[in-house]
Amino acid sequence: MSPLPGEVIASRLESIRAGLPSSARLVAVSKFHPADYVVKAYEAGQRLFGEVGSAGAGRQRESLHEAYPDIVWHFINFPSDQQGEVHRSLHLYDRERDQ
Repeated sequence: MSPLPGEVIASRLESIRAGLPSSARLVAVSKFHPADYVVKAYEAGQRLFGEVGSAGAGRQRESLHEAYPDIVWHFINFPSDQQGEVHRSLHLYDRERDQ
């Protein structure tokens, strides 16, 4: 599969945002997507991103945090997951910024 151009990512985000109520905030799930897609979404105005688990979030956050410190990461997971996974992941997310 060839990489998505930034214009395609921006267009998709805009299309989704257009269908949301003004009070809604879009959290883009970056699971399985490379960091350059996150950067393209960031360049299109996206600041809220979701990751499943500590491994994915850690890699994405570490590679992008210095250059894009205003990205807000959200932990998204299923209730059936182990409680330990949640505890291992909490340090990767900045709860203060999103309140």
